[in-house]
Amino acid sequence: MKLLEFIDKVKKRPGMYLYGDNPLNSLEMMIYGYEVALKNHAIEGDLCNFRAEFNNYLFKALGWSTSRGWANAIVANTASTEEATEIFFDLVGRFVLLKYGIKSSIYDG
Repeated sequence: MKLLEFIDKVKKRPGMYLYGDNPLNSLEMMIYGYEVALKNHAIEGDLCNFRAEFNNYLFKALGWSTSRGWANAIVANTASTEEATEIFFDLVGRFVLLKYGIKSSIYDG
């Protein structure tokens, strides 16, 4: 499964994938694990180096510190974990469109 497909599945049914006090943290760790697995097996994914690239996007586009990862950056700049989750999908959609030219169902804009 491609990372973009996985993120789309999470958006459709977040309760199946997201948990804890900071649900985006759990998602960030899942994505990190996915990237590590791809790298260890020399498989090229659809969103190469997503974590680092998305961190850079948030820093450059919004000026958000991503020193503690993109999940914490989004949570720190939103009012609730629910809002943070909604904002995450919007930001990923914008990022993927800008960086890769892919318009996905993740992005409603």
